[in-house]
Amino acid sequence: MAAAPRKHTITIKFDYDFRLTPACSQGLTKKCVKRFNVYDISAGNRILLFSIPVPDDTVGFVRGISVTSPPLPFAPGKHILAVTAQSADGTESVTNACKTAFKVKR
Repeated sequence: MAAAPRKHTITIKFDYDFRLTPACSQGLTKKCVKRFNVYDISAGNRILLFSIPVPDDTVGFVRGISVTSPPLPFAPGKHILAVTAQSADGTESVTNACKTAFKVKR
């Protein structure tokens, strides 16, 4: 019998180069990063867990963008998370470009 998923918070920390695609702002609303999306890709499909707003006044290469999730249900075992950059028009970066694995214990 599989253990029921328990709620956990996770902290995501990553770097992003806004020189390649700048952050959206009042003056820039096209070809810009609107937010980051965090997915669970463990089962081979993307399940959106939560979104992260772009930090204010973001320019250039930003190290250590960090956010802690709301409590989320994770069953014990290995999980793979991916972070994508979503542009103002809704398109997203490649899912496999930024990913990490972690293990949930009982």
